Amino acid sequence: MTNNPFPTPDPGSDDRSSADPRPYHPGPGPLDDAHGQRSFDYAQPPEPSNLVPVDHFSQPAHYGGPPVHPQATTTLVLGVLGLVAFPPLAFGALWLGRKGRAEVRADPSAYRDSAALNAGWILGVVGSVLCTLYILLMVLIVLVAVLAAA
Repeated sequence: MTNNPFPTPDPGSDDRSSADPRPYHPGPGPLDDAHGQRSFDYAQPPEPSNLVPVDHFSQPAHYGGPPVHPQATTTLVLGVLGLVAFPPLAFGALWLGRKGRAEVRADPSAYRDSAALNAGWILGVVGSVLCTLYILLMVLIVLVAVLAAA
């Protein structure tokens, strides 16, 4: 019989008692101490010489160019509310959107164009047109009612 550290049972037998119940341990290795315990070498990596101190409390870096215009979200919210809830807010979205787009075009290095600013401006245009048409329709209905009563 050979000295096999991984004994395999005979495939035809169902007797599991012939297998060695002791777990395999290869013996002490280069990192084992005298008691058989594994000790790890946690050596610190060498200190790189090209480290630059980082100020974590300074202004965040704007990756990918200048920041979005600060009125972009306000314009979008006013445009949505002007279209859905209170139509006169659409005029505010139209005014803020036009002003923000003019500032972006005047100095592209200060602000970048954003979808929120453009969408708010477009919603302001649509809401303003619908609000104006509604006001004109109400004036027309009142005029027809006054002329019909006279």
